[in-house]
Amino acid sequence: MPTFINPLTDFGFKWLFGNEKHKHLLISFLNDVLELKDKIVDIEYRNLEKLGLNIIDRKAIFDIYCKDSKDEHFIVELQRGKQKYFKDRSVFYTSFPIQDMSKRGDWDYSLKKIYFVGILEFTFDDMRKSENKKTISTTKDDKTYLTKVQLCDMDTKELFYDKMTYYYIEMPKFKKEQKELSNHLEK
Repeated sequence: MPTFINPLTDFGFKWLFGNEKHKHLLISFLNDVLELKDKIVDIEYRNLEKLGLNIIDRKAIFDIYCKDSKDEHFIVELQRGKQKYFKDRSVFYTSFPIQDMSKRGDWDYSLKKIYFVGILEFTFDDMRKSENKKTISTTKDDKTYLTKVQLCDMDTKELFYDKMTYYYIEMPKFKKEQKELSNHLEK
């Protein structure tokens, strides 16, 4: 009898994607989600616990944290329960790889790319709204389950900074039946 594992549990998620034995699954997943021009061919798992700069600073514990051969960093988080400030948490988490890249002494501030992937078991209704609740975009609908976020110039809508990218996968919005799956990511 075949054994199945639920990838949307903490245990299942880390068993499938968070260990060396199955890192090919994480590489495949990241390549599908991120749609990188230069595909990831290998990753190195990093320490999941990040301490603050001082003993009293807040620490972070990632579900998955790794980097590839180009020193680009990847944080993947599974969030089952709705969290009001998940956007803030995403930005906070990406601050740790930035700190890791800073060098003592002379440093030119050049950063490698950082990717954050949030797999959410809730809809991110406030994602497209500013803090004063004005809608920024009306192009998204209930069927859009994958959102990509980068810094852009608000006037020209041109990309301003491409080294920090956030991907949010809202699982409740993914309603396709098996026969409707059209690409590897959906499968």
